[in-house]
Amino acid sequence: MTLTSDLVFTQLATSKAVDFGSLAASLDVSSESYLSQESELRVAWFEYVANGSARNVLTNRKAHLSQLTKGITPIEVNAYAGRLVQDTGDASAPWGLRMIVAFNVPDTQKAEIDKWYVEEHIPLLMKSQYWLRARRYECEMVIGDTPFSSIAVHDLVDQRALDSAERKVARDTPWRASYSDSNWFKQAGRFYYCNNAKHITEGA
Repeated sequence: MTLTSDLVFTQLATSKAVDFGSLAASLDVSSESYLSQESELRVAWFEYVANGSARNVLTNRKAHLSQLTKGITPIEVNAYAGRLVQDTGDASAPWGLRMIVAFNVPDTQKAEIDKWYVEEHIPLLMKSQYWLRARRYECEMVIGDTPFSSIAVHDLVDQRALDSAERKVARDTPWRASYSDSNWFKQAGRFYYCNNAKHITEGA
């Protein structure tokens, strides 16, 4: 499959309710914005940009993010410029639940983790009828206090994908087990965003 677009991924979390709709509209009209499944106090923006341009887009967005969130306290903002390295599945399939899995992989293990994802983990997940698409991005720039180096974006039909037998198999292999006790693996970020009712705004 041709790798067609990189990603600027931004997460914003607060401890009190704010008008995320207005923030989403102010950030960029071309961004997709979704509320967290787990908390009404977290929102994510997914902006797809031309290959090789994510770092520049995020660099230019840094000052705008600071201005956008000025006066909202306490607040946590993390943003990532990701280079697309893998895209599996149907890009046109309508999804109901999006899962983000992010790691800060040691440099010495990056090639090995890429191999695990490509050869085992994602192929096993994609066997589930509820697993629609899986994309992986290598982070080239980070804004915030959570320095992930790898972000996987999984588009799912709904919660049934997470409860599927195929996912259980994918999470119970010797290859995966060889990483599961590593601190970087235990400190993974896992975030869930809903489509439909939880959708905030989507530009043209």
